Amino acid sequence: MNAISLSQQPFTPRVWAFAARVMQPVIRIFLRMGFSAEQISQIVRKLAVDAAMEHPEFRPSHRKRAFIAHAAVLTGLSRKEVAKLHGIDDLADVLDTRQVDRSVRVLAGWINDGRYRDTGGNRPLASLPLKAASGVSFHQLVREYGGDVPPRSVLDALIQRGAVVRQGKCVELVRDYPTQAGGKEEEMEFIGIMLRDVLDTAEFDLRPDTRSYRLFREWYQQYVPSEHIGQAQAVIREETMAFGRKLEERLADLAHRAPKANTEYRRVGLGAYYFETETDKK
Repeated sequence: MNAISLSQQPFTPRVWAFAARVMQPVIRIFLRMGFSAEQISQIVRKLAVDAAMEHPEFRPSHRKRAFIAHAAVLTGLSRKEVAKLHGIDDLADVLDTRQVDRSVRVLAGWINDGRYRDTGGNRPLASLPLKAASGVSFHQLVREYGGDVPPRSVLDALIQRGAVVRQGKCVELVRDYPTQAGGKEEEMEFIGIMLRDVLDTAEFDLRPDTRSYRLFREWYQQYVPSEHIGQAQAVIREETMAFGRKLEERLADLAHRAPKANTEYRRVGLGAYYFETETDKK
């Protein structure tokens, strides 16, 4: 198959910039959670196949259902890979554990390998010597589970994520999950719903056949001095909460208290979020 240069693809610089803006914060979240670039790629491939096979927009106009060959054309994947991914129900089954973040792999070895657990095998060793002439050590752990990366790089990554601390010539285990984000599952669920809502609205407004656009607005000031940030945050929170309570009351007047038979319902609302970015003074 002949390669196509970027200049030959039907994407303008604005389209590339849009893709980067949308993906950058998502990628930061995934990396913070311990996903590797390969695992993120695997997730994207699976979700692309699901969209191509299940979303009405991507079905051939003369077909009631999507089919493997058409999804392969849309996604750029082979028909074999499309069929394989479409047959997987659990997204976790897509991920290749061999391609996990190296520091996550090292931490998993510490937690699960019996040689790195206490004598009863009940829990992982609380600390490991950084180096050792015999017996287990952090350097040995990295050699076995980290591949060709230097132990110091893995140690720095785990310290940065709060999973371990270094005490002299020993490495102490702080927690058995690799990132600070791992302890925020409730926040992940709530934020995940909000992110899906805002991106669903953006995706709806960008559909080729959309004529009646959904509300998608921001209100901001470009040049707020740093010393006024706290006041700005307080004003935004106060005004938003007051407006939100009033809006919720008015929407409640339109909604049913409980679902009724033979009635179609939609979840309707308005989201709010605070943002803060550096200002380009040019």
